[in-house]
Amino acid sequence: MKRYVLSVVYTLFSIAAGARQTTVEVDQKIVTEQQSSVTEVAVGSVAVTERTTEVATAAENGQPTIHEAINHAANIATYTEKIADHTKPDIDYWLLGITILSLMIAFVSTWYAFRSWYWTKVAATKVAELRIKTDAQKETLWDIVRHLYRNKVVLCAIERKIGKEYGENGLAKCYPSEEHIHKLKVLAEDLHLDRFECTRPGHHNMLHEFELHLRNYNTKVDVTAEHLRSTGVPVGIKEEDLRFLGGESETLTEKILELMYVTEGKNDSENFGPQKKEYYKEICKRLIERYEKDYEDVEKTYPTELREVKGRKHDPYYDGELNITDLLNKAIVHKIFKDKIGLIPFGVKPGIGCEVMSALESDSDK
Repeated sequence: MKRYVLSVVYTLFSIAAGARQTTVEVDQKIVTEQQSSVTEVAVGSVAVTERTTEVATAAENGQPTIHEAINHAANIATYTEKIADHTKPDIDYWLLGITILSLMIAFVSTWYAFRSWYWTKVAATKVAELRIKTDAQKETLWDIVRHLYRNKVVLCAIERKIGKEYGENGLAKCYPSEEHIHKLKVLAEDLHLDRFECTRPGHHNMLHEFELHLRNYNTKVDVTAEHLRSTGVPVGIKEEDLRFLGGESETLTEKILELMYVTEGKNDSENFGPQKKEYYKEICKRLIERYEKDYEDVEKTYPTELREVKGRKHDPYYDGELNITDLLNKAIVHKIFKDKIGLIPFGVKPGIGCEVMSALESDSDK
């Protein structure tokens, strides 16, 4: 706003200075002309007076002629007309036009400056309204924690199903449908991290680092999808890719919890360690509330598969820190049989592979 006001003031001063300079020049010209005219009128007036005196004297002596009287009257009329012309108000229409134009330019400049200031203020207000407040930030972050838990379930289900149907080195014989892998992504643009309201020291830097970590994670997801569907990539690399993505569920969850700690207005991330247990309890509570009802029939419907899944390798984070072993086991079984993990054999076109996979699943359900 200050910039626009200064611009308008500068414009007005420029116009006023120009008008002042023009006025001075015109005034000097008018004064000069008026001085010449007054001098001329004064000389004429003196001449008329003298001539009138002469005519009067001659009249007293009986000498004036008609011709002289007529000339004298004409002279009087001429100088009277000049006196009348130079006593009229003097209006400079050029200067008047410049003044009116200057006022119009000043008005237009002021109007556009006001409009610019107004719409800038409106835009700033809208941006502030679009900022995601602290409570909304926390709920968004909790939803990512839930998504990362589901990613862990998907990866465990893929490993379990490949091992059961294709045995050892199953990744050399088939690959999971790419939709299962690409769904592991966590897109920063969907989280609107740029709209998070940063009111704590270091909050913005933490958001930026988290966004970069998400970008690297999503890149790894794309690379893993390419590796899994390629027959030229060794099985060991494919297994390492899947283990890395499983570990990233833990890493990203930890970063989110630390980010929530700062978002809630706590001192800084260095004091986060002692508070972790409370966040772990909250994760466990939220996941159980969200998924326990979905898995309640798994133990009755798939008891054999559930017993086999319980023999899986212990996960230090989900089985240890979060202590949700039972929920995770039921989720893996549910994912295999309810959501249908699709496996595509190598050497078979995707369409045919899907048909074979569906037929195998139908037989196993029976």
